[in-house]
Parts: sequence; structure tokens; C-alpha cells
Amino acid sequence: MDKRQLLDQLTASRVSLQRNTLAVREEWDFHQKAVRAVRSHPVKWLGGAALSGYLFAKLRGRPAPKLKKSSKSAANSSITPEMRKAGKLAAFIGLVRMFAPVLRPLAMTCLTKLVSKYATKL
Repeated sequence: MDKRQLLDQLTASRVSLQRNTLAVREEWDFHQKAVRAVRSHPVKWLGGAALSGYLFAKLRGRPAPKLKKSSKSAANSSITPEMRKAGKLAAFIGLVRMFAPVLRPLAMTCLTKLVSKYATKL
């Protein structure tokens, strides 16, 4: 064998090894396989998720909680105006925390445009 034949064999084996490596990577890429499976059959996956969630909720063996009945006058008299105010504040903070990931980029975009407008005037 001469040098040229050895180099050709080396190149062929490298290409073959590269193809095999890519095939193994694709075979073990479970995330990509799951994405393809859900995209090809979304209704089946959604139905399976709903059914499994229902079964887990029903079969976990815990009875449904029973609600205690209380008189309206007792419930209303125990809640003070300060407690109502604190409850409203807690609800507002919860809403802000829920929408913050969406509103933060929007606010930053608006502020950037506003600052750049004023910066060009200076």
C-alpha cells in the first residue's frame, strides 16, 4: 500500500465514524424524539396526558375534602377592614408576580425607546 491509499482509507474511516456518531447521537436524543412524536400525533398525546392526570387524581386514594358550613354573620364579623385591605394587596402582588415575566421586557423596550428619543435630542 502506498501513502495515497492509506490517506484515502483514513479519510473514508473518518467519514464513516462521523456518520455513525451522528446516528448514535440522533438515536439517543430523547428530547428531539419526544418533540417529533408530539408534533406528529398531538391529539393522542393531549388525550393521554388528560387521561393520566385524571387517573392520578382519582386513584391516589384520598377522599375529597368536606367543606365546613359556617354562618355568614360569624364569617363577616371576624374579617376586619384591615384584613380586606391586606387581602387585596396580596392579590395585587400575586398578579404582578404572575405577569412580571411578560411585562418586564415590554417595559424595558418602552423605556429604551423613550431614553433613546431623549438622548438624541441632547
